[in-house]
Amino acid sequence: MNPTDDQRIPYIIQLPLAVYILVAVQFVPETPRFLMGKGRYEEAFAFLVEYHGNGDTKDKLVLFEYEEMKNAIGKEREAKAEKWSVILRSPNNRHRLGLATLMIFMVSLSGSSIIYWYYTIIYSQVGITDPTTQTGIQAGLNVLTWFSQIAAVALGRKVGRKTILLWVWPMLLACLVGLCASR
Repeated sequence: MNPTDDQRIPYIIQLPLAVYILVAVQFVPETPRFLMGKGRYEEAFAFLVEYHGNGDTKDKLVLFEYEEMKNAIGKEREAKAEKWSVILRSPNNRHRLGLATLMIFMVSLSGSSIIYWYYTIIYSQVGITDPTTQTGIQAGLNVLTWFSQIAAVALGRKVGRKTILLWVWPMLLACLVGLCASR
């Protein structure tokens, strides 16, 4: 028996659950932001009054949220007047787009996604089967990652992001190669 079989939801439960969600989602009301985006401001306001203001049309939270969403959607429409081709027009924007793409690729290359998505399977395969222990280890890794990111931001101001990138990614690659070789 695979150690993860007991952690999977059986298919006999998944199918009715999927059908239930497919049917139930038809009765979920649209969000006020969506309604405003489609020009249905009265319905959006009614939603906010019902779910956030307990029926009070003069509730401060409702009025604040309504105006905030309305302003945000207006600004988004103004910003969307720009075309995507603006990004590709200037060399500086192309450079920024390349850097953003590189950063996404580098995050995938680090291997952390595998650990975050499949950590229960990985821990079970190395003999750590207690769910509490697995969750504790993962929580510790998340806290370590958080502190590491804060340290990298603070260090980035002094050393420079390029220097950090040029040192950290080769070290990560060497560590991953070492982990694969030790297997």
